[in-house]
Order: sequence, then C-alpha cells, then structure tokens
Amino acid sequence: MDETTQKFNAKPYSIEVFLDDEALKKARTAAPGWDIYYLMTIYDQAIRKGIREPPDSPTKAFPAWCALYTKGKPPKGDKGYKL
Repeated sequence: MDETTQKFNAKPYSIEVFLDDEALKKARTAAPGWDIYYLMTIYDQAIRKGIREPPDSPTKAFPAWCALYTKGKPPKGDKGYKL
C-alpha cells in the first residue's frame, strides 16, 4: 500500500476521544478563557498534517500543549470566532 492510499484510508485523529474529565479540567485551567474545542481542533489538525506526532499520553500532552499554545495570547474560539 502506498503512502497516498494509507493517508486516504486513515481515520482522522481526534484528541477528544482520549480525554477524560480530569484532562479536560487541566486543559481549561492551562488555557483560561479559551474555547477548549477550538484548541482540540488546532491540535488535531497539527497531527493530521504531520506537524505533531500523536502523543503517547494524550491526557498529559494536551493540557501541556494548551498552556504552551495559549501563553501570552488573547483567548480565541468563543462564539464570535469562526474556526
């Protein structure tokens, strides 16, 4: 199977399926005021595009990434912001 076929047949990555309530709470704490679903979309897109590798421990990696990604930036992803 060539690389194009593999990408076509691959299921889309979704961080949401790996996160429990505790991980979501940590992510929200790490990114106050940010729409957590907006951040999940950004994270998933990075994995799908090959910018990031899927994490070994998503429940630890996603909140840590949220803290780094949002540091010093104004919140995005509220109802008035289009994804």
